[in-house]
Amino acid sequence: MFKLARFIKGKALLFTIIGVICVMAAAYFDASQPTFLNDAISSISNLTQHWWGDGTPGWGHWTSADGTILYAFWPAIIMMAIYASCSLTTGLAGSFLGSAAALYAAMNTRNGMYGKIQTYSFYEVDKLSTASLITRLSNDVQKHQINLQMILTMLFRAPVTIVISLINAFTPPMGNVTYGCITIGIVVVMLLVVGIIGSRVLPIFTKAQKKLDGTNTVMRENILGARVVKAFNIQNNQHERYEAENKELKRLNIRGQALMLPIMSIITFILNAGIIIILIVAGVQFVNPSGSHPAINAGIFAFTQLIIIVLFSSMIAVMVIVNSTRTYASVKRINEVLDTNSSIVDSQTPISIPNNYSLKFDHVNFKYSTTSEANVLDDINFEVTSGTTLGIIGGTGSGKSTIASLIPRFYDVSSGSILIGGVNIKEASTSQLNDVVSVVLQESVLFSGTIESNLKFGKQDASKEEMIEACTNACAWDFIEAMPKQLESEVEQRGRNFSGGQKQRISLARTLIKKPKILVLDDTTSALDLITESRVQENLQKNFKDTTTLIISQRISSVKNANKILVLENGRIIGQGTHQELVKTNDVYRQIVDSQLGKEGME
Repeated sequence: MFKLARFIKGKALLFTIIGVICVMAAAYFDASQPTFLNDAISSISNLTQHWWGDGTPGWGHWTSADGTILYAFWPAIIMMAIYASCSLTTGLAGSFLGSAAALYAAMNTRNGMYGKIQTYSFYEVDKLSTASLITRLSNDVQKHQINLQMILTMLFRAPVTIVISLINAFTPPMGNVTYGCITIGIVVVMLLVVGIIGSRVLPIFTKAQKKLDGTNTVMRENILGARVVKAFNIQNNQHERYEAENKELKRLNIRGQALMLPIMSIITFILNAGIIIILIVAGVQFVNPSGSHPAINAGIFAFTQLIIIVLFSSMIAVMVIVNSTRTYASVKRINEVLDTNSSIVDSQTPISIPNNYSLKFDHVNFKYSTTSEANVLDDINFEVTSGTTLGIIGGTGSGKSTIASLIPRFYDVSSGSILIGGVNIKEASTSQLNDVVSVVLQESVLFSGTIESNLKFGKQDASKEEMIEACTNACAWDFIEAMPKQLESEVEQRGRNFSGGQKQRISLARTLIKKPKILVLDDTTSALDLITESRVQENLQKNFKDTTTLIISQRISSVKNANKILVLENGRIIGQGTHQELVKTNDVYRQIVDSQLGKEGME
């Protein structure tokens, strides 16, 4: 929890300092009240009523036993009113500033987490999972914010109140050593109860947060895949699946709450028991006073208020501690995000990639997890000279997309090396690598905004002419030009107001606007008709002659005209050559051609 203190900075730090000072001042004003109450009660206890001459009570006035005018009562009452007003003012200020500090700290924490996530490679995102990261950024940070707010507005107030009150509890005439020791004993008992319950609650809430990740995963899958769910009419099945996850989450939370809920009742019982013990001790001292224990006096009423303040402050501290115990699981999950470093790191002495954009895979092996037994890619060797086109084809699960992810270092190879212009990509800076390599992934993701804002992901300062040129090369300008607002047309979340083929073409234009040196197309034209796909390929061949291009596809038509074609199966290269060469020498390639193009494709 202390690790997150670094996010209490800027306005959060300023509000924290001023807020804590206000809260501690309010605690001082509260803890001083019993002293003034003791003075007021003591002054009254020494008074007698003035009687009229005939011996009957009249409209007389109160005077002290020695006949002097009452002089201690009203000053004590006035001081109580002043301190109460000061407590109210500083307490309200402390609560407001503490809440504001917690909000700013939570904002800083989210920004820090989001910035850290942006540095992750695909491996870290896969490991923590998208649903879990969303939960940590939202639910876990919110719990941390609430807990921090309680600490700043309540926990700092309690110790000051308790310390001042305990000093008064040991100090005559209101208190003595016996009263003080009893008070300390009660506080210790309260803390022990909280410690025992907290140690049992923490593991339960840790499991509950993990189960919340599972619930969010199911929810996210079904919301994003709503069309698939409806298409297969499996709404009931998916609802039952979500309900099962939700029931388990409910069970864990009920179990944790069942342990936590009795705490307040137990603490209230201890508070009342403490008052009873103090009164019993005071009564015994009154009946049988000794030299070390003064007889009971009117100040016991003030001491009763003091003990209530001590125990109430202890109860507040316990509430914060209990909540902190529950929040600890969320804080650990936040710290896990912040402490996880990307497995993709820059070389301390990066080497510049020369103006030679050839690409070479040298005995590359890869597995997504170190615990996996089999490689996803096994001894991959090939080379693409600068300015030429390589086609990669194979069945589902053959490793095509994995190759696409390795070139820009979304993942690092398990062994072997990938070289661009003779330079190992691990020795080049990731910023230069991103400038050189552009990838259009299988899933065409558009962001809410406009077509223009999406295109500027590729080049922030792109002119309108550059955007139109990129869209023309991607065969997207035809339908964009027909829209009323053209480049200013709205893009809804994930581009749901565009067809699959339109999203693919906008995504391709977003990449082409960068004028990449190495272009990797991972099944980019799968949603396009053959005519549009052919036009896209012609534009690439005509306008990107100097670009090294990798076309990954399951369509023969997409790779047929490449300078070289690789055939993958189960993560291994089982054939490479031109279309004509593979038709003659590779049975797998020939079967694919025959199934898609028939005998005419063999020519």
